[in-house]
Amino acid sequence: MPVSALKGNGIPELLEMIQLQADVLELKANPKAPASGIVIESQIDVGRGPVATVIVQRGTLKVGDAIVCGPHWAKVRALFDDQGNNLKEALPATPVRVIAW
Repeated sequence: MPVSALKGNGIPELLEMIQLQADVLELKANPKAPASGIVIESQIDVGRGPVATVIVQRGTLKVGDAIVCGPHWAKVRALFDDQGNNLKEALPATPVRVIAW
């Protein structure tokens, strides 16, 4: 089945198949584990400092936690969701913007 994010073709079916696979394979993340995830993009924002878009894969990322990416490290100063709302913590499978110091 062809899928196109630009045209919106096949997206509902794709999401349904992903949900079905997660249910069948019983995929679950432990929110009490130490947080780990993937940095999608990062940049230095004037006035904010280091900013990264992160997808939390396991655990819960909280404000004040230390994060490590390669040889670099920082502390989480603020978390924002995709709508720009301020968050205190990010659970597994949550994409967030991380402002660090």
